[in-house]
Amino acid sequence: MEASDTTTQRNYYDDLARRAVGHGHPLEAAIEQAASAYLDGKPATQGKRKLTRRERDSQFWLSRTVKDCPTSAWSTEPMVLALARYLSQEQLAVEGLINAVARIAPDVLIRAVRYSGLVLNQESPRRAELTLAGESCPAVRELCSVLDIFDQAHRLRVAAVQAEKDRLTHLSAFDFLLYASLYAFECLVGKDIAAMKAGQGDESRTELAWHAINHLLAWKLQTADESSLKLNDASIGLSLARHLRPILFDEERGGASEAVQAFHAFHALLDTQIELNEFISRSADAFCYDDSIRFVRQEDRLEIVEVDQCRGLLDRLRQVFVGSRRTRFATGVVVHQDQCAAVAQKSIAHHLTWVDRGLTHSPPEHLDVVQHTVL
Repeated sequence: MEASDTTTQRNYYDDLARRAVGHGHPLEAAIEQAASAYLDGKPATQGKRKLTRRERDSQFWLSRTVKDCPTSAWSTEPMVLALARYLSQEQLAVEGLINAVARIAPDVLIRAVRYSGLVLNQESPRRAELTLAGESCPAVRELCSVLDIFDQAHRLRVAAVQAEKDRLTHLSAFDFLLYASLYAFECLVGKDIAAMKAGQGDESRTELAWHAINHLLAWKLQTADESSLKLNDASIGLSLARHLRPILFDEERGGASEAVQAFHAFHALLDTQIELNEFISRSADAFCYDDSIRFVRQEDRLEIVEVDQCRGLLDRLRQVFVGSRRTRFATGVVVHQDQCAAVAQKSIAHHLTWVDRGLTHSPPEHLDVVQHTVL
């Protein structure tokens, strides 16, 4: 394996692993110790000079410790996470690394790809390395097909958001804030109060809308002309008269038509932003972080298959008793190229109504449960 640049200095990770072996530790434990040091950002300096992340990456991946790493050591958690870090960065390319891991430990590579977040960063050079490895490894080739479906679904949603944004590029940041405020008072504030009185959880539709509004306001502030951010009484009055008054007082004039159309466009933009956010949090994040499920390709769609019932139950218990947002993944997720089909969830769960009566339960034999579209 070669990288785009090399180093002739002593290798920190080789020295660390060599000392561990010298102290009687097995080779796998020595490699695990070196990988843990790498994940901890060590070494921070070389002599008096502070090391950059690229230099640290290069020193680790070009080390003899990694080059001679046996299959058993690749399967350790630190090495999986180290490989995920390599896949998540774009500056360093280590020739032959992905092919080598795919050949001796494809399961490790698949886990690392999931943890790396590559599913939403498929313009990365590491994605091309993965495709190359898939030519000689069927499991990795299948993973690439799954990533392709995710990529298309993500691109469709990003394009939909951008199309709606293009309709509102003429609005200043203050104009945009007016429409966001109108939407909030019309659609969110009353529902928030009702939800609080009913003691409902925090993952309601209103919270999803608030998050989307926050994303859109950040976008508008980043892209608005700097001069439009300098407000005075005159500019505020003109904006209120043009965008707020026609809607509040339902004036039947030309300005009313423009304001109403802009408000409808804001509704549409917010819906597409919520759709994108939900895709990321309930599909892409589930793919990356939920080890109790797998996304299995069936032609041009993905099915969720529950592979670790115990882990899934623990996640659901955390959701019930702790409310951890990280565990709130969909049990049925649509990632379909024509955006029209539901996802079949295969389950081998026993009846466990004491955990969550809202779950879809099935007898021990395999069942296909086709759910309604979630995304």
